[in-house]
Amino acid sequence: MSKDLTVSADPVTVYKQTTIQTFSSEEELSHLVKKGEWELILANETFQKRSAESQVQIFQQAIDERIVLLRKSLYYLINRGPKQRAASMGVLQRIRKLEELRDDAIKTFYEKGPRALAEKAGVKIEFY
Repeated sequence: MSKDLTVSADPVTVYKQTTIQTFSSEEELSHLVKKGEWELILANETFQKRSAESQVQIFQQAIDERIVLLRKSLYYLINRGPKQRAASMGVLQRIRKLEELRDDAIKTFYEKGPRALAEKAGVKIEFY
């Protein structure tokens, strides 16, 4: 006594909705800074259109964000124990190099950088 069981299924229709977001160039630059992508901001068109002082400040913010991320990794590695010592030392060296890069960029700009606003306007600006 064998019975054939046949199961029929109704066809299933899946509707997939895709959302594409577009960002303005300012939003893209802001996103790169928040993620600490200091290497990528250098090639960003919006970054290149900014004044020299603004570029230095944005560069500094991006490096600071990267340092924060690396410190989180450093604390994680330190808490993992002595087996992670080499990796934590590598992260610490990277943090120090980024801090030097940031400090050198700021120092170079303010020691040798152009004072574009005062030169173009021909007006002495006094800061209190």
